[in-house]
Amino acid sequence: MRAWCASRLKLANRIQKLIESGNVKLSQVVSDALGVSGKQMLRALAAGETDVEKMSELARRRMKRKKPELKRALAGRLTVARAVGS
Repeated sequence: MRAWCASRLKLANRIQKLIESGNVKLSQVVSDALGVSGKQMLRALAAGETDVEKMSELARRRMKRKKPELKRALAGRLTVARAVGS
């Protein structure tokens, strides 16, 4: 169990570092970037989505109130190399 938690934390930190290198500041708005909404937005970024309006529509529940902040946070540029993890 401990190894699994450490592995998940390591992966979360790696994802965070990767998206911040593209100036995507999701963690400043989302408390859990690997939660339901965060995962959907990360998948959209990895798929090459650049429309912040579309990505902010992926917000669920309480995050819907944060759409303006989400749009600013998602406005970075994630290159193809970063999106696939190279």
